[in-house]
Amino acid sequence: MNIQNKLKDLKDQKSYSIPAKRIKEHLKPILSKSNELRKRWMWELLQNASDLGDEISAEFEFLDDRLIFRHNGQPFTLDEAFNLIMPDSTKDDETTKSKSVIGQFGTGFISTHILSKKITVSGVVKDSEEDEYFDFSFDLDRSERKDKDFLIQSIKDSEEE
Repeated sequence: MNIQNKLKDLKDQKSYSIPAKRIKEHLKPILSKSNELRKRWMWELLQNASDLGDEISAEFEFLDDRLIFRHNGQPFTLDEAFNLIMPDSTKDDETTKSKSVIGQFGTGFISTHILSKKITVSGVVKDSEEDEYFDFSFDLDRSERKDKDFLIQSIKDSEEE
């Protein structure tokens, strides 16, 4: 491996190391509070949908092998969708604080990992600069919740999707 590739690998490790550490930190309390969160995940999803306004309708569809949550709320911003891959509440980001209301209280979506270690997120992103809409879908694989290298690769895989 040449020096440029080694430098790129090092840069990647450092760039993804902190988000992977945050994921581990966010998931740790989920494991210790699983009984409490088994009752909370549904309300967290509903709260995130209602952050978008008062006229939101939502539904849960329970299938044999999955749960599907849908709502008619506003599309995600690119930042909101990205924050699902690297969980970091938009409430902490001063540049998006005034623009984004989904996840403004910072506790919600990660609680869905009590249901499954692997979650598929599908939705619509609005590019506000171009006034265009894009469908997206990606998996969030947290099956190795304590393995930082696994989480780094999982973040990269989700980004690629």
